[in-house]
Amino acid sequence: MLEDFIIVILGIILGTASGLLPGIGTSVSLIMSVPLLMLLEPNQLFLFYMALLSTAQFTGTIPSVFLNYPGETNSMPAVIEGEKFRRRKQSNLAIGLCAVGSVFGSLIAVVLTLLIVPYSLGWFKLFLQDNFKIVMFGFVFFAGLYAFNKQRYFLNLLLMLIGYFLAMIGADPFTGSFRYTLGISSLENGIPFYPLILAIMVAPIMFKNFSNEFTSAYVEEKLSNIKSVFFLFIRNITSSLRGAIIGFMAGLVPGLGTTLSSNASYAIESKLQKNYPAKKILSAETANNSGGFALILPFVLIGIPLTGSEIILYNYLVDAGWSPFQFGNLEKNAIFLMQGLTPWFVFVNIIALIIAWPLARTMIRFMNKLKKHISTFILSVCLLTTVYLGLDDHQLIYYLVCLIVFSSITISFKKINFTPILFSFMLGSEFEFVVARYLTIWTQ
Repeated sequence: MLEDFIIVILGIILGTASGLLPGIGTSVSLIMSVPLLMLLEPNQLFLFYMALLSTAQFTGTIPSVFLNYPGETNSMPAVIEGEKFRRRKQSNLAIGLCAVGSVFGSLIAVVLTLLIVPYSLGWFKLFLQDNFKIVMFGFVFFAGLYAFNKQRYFLNLLLMLIGYFLAMIGADPFTGSFRYTLGISSLENGIPFYPLILAIMVAPIMFKNFSNEFTSAYVEEKLSNIKSVFFLFIRNITSSLRGAIIGFMAGLVPGLGTTLSSNASYAIESKLQKNYPAKKILSAETANNSGGFALILPFVLIGIPLTGSEIILYNYLVDAGWSPFQFGNLEKNAIFLMQGLTPWFVFVNIIALIIAWPLARTMIRFMNKLKKHISTFILSVCLLTTVYLGLDDHQLIYYLVCLIVFSSITISFKKINFTPILFSFMLGSEFEFVVARYLTIWTQ
């Protein structure tokens, strides 16, 4: 219990930074946390991820409203509507409204989960039968094909083929012989995961941050009182409820997660309530947190990662002894979801509410003092972790060469989202094994 509490608090701290600081998303935060992730048990990894993801949904609103830049990729509706509150010097009112709406969205997500999951386990069990394992992989690969680079299918397919090829480098799992190593002994161990995710998820962001100096124009405002915030929320609770339901359903869409949740809810609310910024920002921010919990459900229940950050977490879950195919007891996963994860989710939301509302001004002042050093700090942590993992694997030079080569490519083609490579790289070897096994069975 105490260990779980500490892990959740660490997730909250990192989630706070993830939402507040420019260029820090959930994926980058996970990459920075690798030394910790390597020490955690599977259940603890889920707790840490849930705390990080949920807190970031709250704190991402703070820079969106106060400073007019998105703290998270799903915060653009808050940027647009937050500007309208800033012009009236009511940013604190918007912050309080979004914080209350976020808690409301989280509670609606919990209620929907408790209502749906116990009665849908039979449907989920279809995915656990042997014949559906390939379907599961196809589902994930389709997500990579559909969800990135503005649905440029050919480009995403090419990137996924590249990721699959990179996964094949090294030892053949069936014969034990080496393939595609070009006679280079280091390649016999395969492509190291950490330098690859650094190159794909961190290098382009850090390059952009160093190229463009971050500036902000925070103006002190009087803190809105609790009564006015709750009055505004109650007046617009229908928009919040609508956002919670839309966000929950959108959170289940592969690859898009909370980005789709917030933007879909915002688009619908903009059609219904064109001239009401309070309704639009409330609906979008409620959807964020509702969708944030929804996207965890398929991962916890049947091992299907829906987003880039879940793909990263997938790797360390497997290293910790977890397997997406060890689901003889789907009920056990559901019990963990509802009894082991959901209570902590409610706790995280309470703490995040305090951080994202009464402490919002303190957070923004603290961020302003550190903003010049953030990119340098992140880069230093990632490089030190690369060195540590390289030394531990007795392949430091190989790790550094991979980092430099892959980073050079992703920075050079900065308009391309290389995340599909991670999808197929992480699942490629397992997909190859499952397909080969079934082909052998069917041909006998």
